[in-house]
Amino acid sequence: YTSGSTGRPKGIVCPHRAVVFAARAIAERLGYQPQDVVWNRLPLSFDYGLYQLFLCALAGAELVLPPGEMSAGELARLREGGATVLPLVPALGVTLARLARRDPRPTRVRLLTNTGAALVGADAARVRAVFPGSSLVCMYGMTECKRITIADPDEDLTHPGTVGRALPGTRLFVVNEHGRPQPPGTAGQIVSAGPHVMAGYRNAPEETAHRFGPAPDGDGTAVYTGDTGRIDPDGRLYFLGRSDDIFKHRGWRMSTLELETALLDVPGVRAAATAPPDAAGVLTVWAVTDLAAHEVLRALVERLGAARAPDRCVVLAELPRTPHGKVDRVALRTGGWQR
Repeated sequence: YTSGSTGRPKGIVCPHRAVVFAARAIAERLGYQPQDVVWNRLPLSFDYGLYQLFLCALAGAELVLPPGEMSAGELARLREGGATVLPLVPALGVTLARLARRDPRPTRVRLLTNTGAALVGADAARVRAVFPGSSLVCMYGMTECKRITIADPDEDLTHPGTVGRALPGTRLFVVNEHGRPQPPGTAGQIVSAGPHVMAGYRNAPEETAHRFGPAPDGDGTAVYTGDTGRIDPDGRLYFLGRSDDIFKHRGWRMSTLELETALLDVPGVRAAATAPPDAAGVLTVWAVTDLAAHEVLRALVERLGAARAPDRCVVLAELPRTPHGKVDRVALRTGGWQR
């Protein structure tokens, strides 16, 4: 099932052949080794967590599913378990960075992976500081085809914002509103085609027809992600945000990803989320911080300019999250964080 972070969860039909292809393609790019110990805090109901089992089976690596809830001793447990690979979503990475203030001793972690939500800017720097000597691999995908792109280790440092190149044996496109592929550097909808494409949504023909369609090159079926991105001349994808999360504010074209990156650059902001303007045109941001709301807004004016800054900031103790650790944007928009 999809995570439901932006809408109702949908059941995805996953043929074995597509799962096996995706797992092998990801394994080829990530290079898990027989001696690796993969510390998996992600739930197995989340495909990112489930595929850790498949990747360990392919590599002959050890998979650790730590019992119980994460505690202040997580880094000590991770160290004692000999973890070398750590799959992350941003919320997990930020929590580990916070714990490292109490427990800065080194670990054996050599590889950090990230997908589900972008780990960028100050958050990425904090996580790297916790695991010196490790490499961060940024990835992009969706449950409808598992993984779409994987970057080279630390490629985001030399090409900020990239989520890498297409999986081996798959094809990547950026198309315009008519479904026509766009030249390098032009923004459009991200489309992925190949043997990793799943078989549609269970008992939902209309939603299947909306998300799955003929590939832009005419070869088989593709997933039309609804996300916006661009591809550089070397085939690297840059994720710009969901189509629904790109908007105009005071005449400026903006994205929630741009705003969240600016928020996380503000000293003292530990986590952040945004949503497009509401029906009245009010642009709101949410921040986990000890700063006052007006201090956050003033810092955003310094970074974005008065015309691009949001209208309202809500300070929270924690962001609402789905069971998969993603920000629950439905709860943010509907006030579910107040419950």
